[in-house]
Amino acid sequence: MDSVQKTKETISLALDEENELTFKVQIEGADAPAKVRLVCECDDVSYMFYGGPSQDGKDLVEFTIPQMKGKVKDNQILESRIEVLVGNKYFVPVEFDVNFKQSTVVVVESVKQPNIKKKLTETSVTSGIISVKSRVSEPVEQKATIEESRKTIQKNVNHAKRTLHERYVDRNHSFKK
Repeated sequence: MDSVQKTKETISLALDEENELTFKVQIEGADAPAKVRLVCECDDVSYMFYGGPSQDGKDLVEFTIPQMKGKVKDNQILESRIEVLVGNKYFVPVEFDVNFKQSTVVVVESVKQPNIKKKLTETSVTSGIISVKSRVSEPVEQKATIEESRKTIQKNVNHAKRTLHERYVDRNHSFKK
């Protein structure tokens, strides 16, 4: 084996998605075509991925790593290396760690919670001030839209105006004492 460039670099890959890695691999003085592979190991299991030439450049080798969910645990670090085979020669130009991480998934669900509204039990007018007495009789699930709520409020305001008008204004539009 030739000299190995040991790095403490960790490459993070998505556990549940296909990943692509590209490395620049230059081979000089080779008489035979080279085979380049990526080896990832953990415990007693090894995964091997063969690289192919990249469309971006002559010396670039591209590896396609399928989703590893079900094969590797989330945040499991695998010792990895690039192996180059030229004829009967074997080279390991670089070693690193690969950390497979679960992709971040955001799930949003709407949850409708019942609103509790109070049932109106009595409306009274005292001294020109409207007071509304109410009590909670039983929780009522409210499914009203904003428009329905606006109509209900307007209806209550109109009722209060009529009540005031009947109590304090006679038919000649003069105030009662």
